[in-house]
Amino acid sequence: MKQIDSALDMEAGRKTLNHQIDIAINNLENIKKESDADQRVFSTVDITIEQIKEMKPIFNTYFDNRIAYIEKNPDATEDAPYLVEIQQKLINEMRNLGTRDTLRLSTFYRGLVKDYDIQ
Repeated sequence: MKQIDSALDMEAGRKTLNHQIDIAINNLENIKKESDADQRVFSTVDITIEQIKEMKPIFNTYFDNRIAYIEKNPDATEDAPYLVEIQQKLINEMRNLGTRDTLRLSTFYRGLVKDYDIQ
């Protein structure tokens, strides 16, 4: 197989991404400590935290698939179709996750914009 990535590169990517996800969650959790924030802000933060938490297993599955594929040492002709397939699966899962709570979030946002005259 031509050298696409090494399993070590994938593990480093996984570790970095998981660390960044944890940082984002911790930063959002800090917002919930504000005593004078609107309840809709807290709800929006909760929804966002849940979405970010759900990203972790999606990305980890992607990394698992890439590492398993690399370890099989496939022929170069097999590379493109399989890699496109797992990348498309990742894109679809992230898109579904990102749009799942759109209606609830837009309801909160509309209310906040109206109540606080945000333009």
